[in-house]
Amino acid sequence: MRAPAFRRFEVPYAGLSCVLSATPGPMSHPKRVRWFLLVAAVVTTACGGGDTPESSSVQAGGEARRIGTPAPGSETREGALENATRVLGTAGAECPLTGAWQLCSVEDRLVRSGLAPQRADSAPSLSLGSIGSARYYVGDAEAQVFIFADSAGRVAAERAGASALGEAPLLEAAVGATPILVSSQNMAVVVYGHRERQVERVSLALSGGLPQG
Repeated sequence: MRAPAFRRFEVPYAGLSCVLSATPGPMSHPKRVRWFLLVAAVVTTACGGGDTPESSSVQAGGEARRIGTPAPGSETREGALENATRVLGTAGAECPLTGAWQLCSVEDRLVRSGLAPQRADSAPSLSLGSIGSARYYVGDAEAQVFIFADSAGRVAAERAGASALGEAPLLEAAVGATPILVSSQNMAVVVYGHRERQVERVSLALSGGLPQG
């Protein structure tokens, strides 16, 4: 069964910046030190980014308790949908995170965006010159990813007939949804979902491209 006509996803803004500023009133030196530490903590929480740390700590009952995060490249069948694998960790050292998209860098982006992707066992069929594909369940949305040799190949495929990319979703929650086409460098993604906010989150995560190294 072919999917309905595409609707292209347009990024509503080029990016976000986060700036916090405040000026303390007159206060003693100890209070001023505590104030600056508080501001630093707020900035770190609100504007922090970068790589996912291997572990973090929280204060519980007056004692620090370490919370481990999944190791790079880790995944599991536990808690996953039928015929799918939960991708837990970010990409390992062998996966380049600059230049052209690869399936491993797609998974890294989804994990870092907090979307908890599950990779389906059944990948969508290769079409229009694509050289790699994968199907991800992201909450109640489904993302079908197609990798091309380069951006020119992706552009040529879309001009030849973008509606030929993708196939009917397997995720029950996404069946019947209008497909959204997201293009980024050498990658095309077809996103299905009835909940607009979730579709937007997936689309934004994958539309930004990778740094050119």
